[in-house]
Amino acid sequence: MTGGLHDDPQPADDQTNDFGGLEAIRLRLMQEHGQTVDAGDPVLMLFTLHEAFLADYERLLARRNGEAAAGIEAAGRKFTQEVRQAIDAFREDALTEGLASQVRQVSALTERTAAVGRRSNRFNLFFTAINVTAAVVAVTALVILGN
Repeated sequence: MTGGLHDDPQPADDQTNDFGGLEAIRLRLMQEHGQTVDAGDPVLMLFTLHEAFLADYERLLARRNGEAAAGIEAAGRKFTQEVRQAIDAFREDALTEGLASQVRQVSALTERTAAVGRRSNRFNLFFTAINVTAAVVAVTALVILGN
C-alpha cells in the first residue's frame, strides 16, 4: 500500500457510508495502521464491493421481511376468520341447545297441564255423576211424596 492521503476533503466518488465515506476510511487506516492508501487501492475496492454486497443483502432482507410480514398477516386474517366461524358455530349451537331446552320445558309444562286437565275432567265427571244421582233421587222423592 503506497501513496499518501488524497488532499481533497470530499470523497472522490461522492460515496458515503456509516464510516463517513472513502476518505474517512483512508484516514482511519492511516491512523490505526500508519499506512496511507491511494484512492485506487485494491483494499478500498474490496471495501466498495463489500458495501455493494451488503446493500444487495439489505434489499434482499427487506424483501424477505416484507414477504414474511405479508405471510404472517395473511395467516392472521385466516386464523381470525376461522375463530369467528368457530364462535358463530358455537353461538348457533348454544342457541339451538337453548331453544331445544326451552322446547323441552314447554313440553313438560304442557304434559303437566294436560295431566291436571285429565284429573280435573275426572273430578268434573264424578261431580256430574253425583249431581245426576242427586237429581234422580230428588225426582224419585218428589214422585213418591207426590203420590
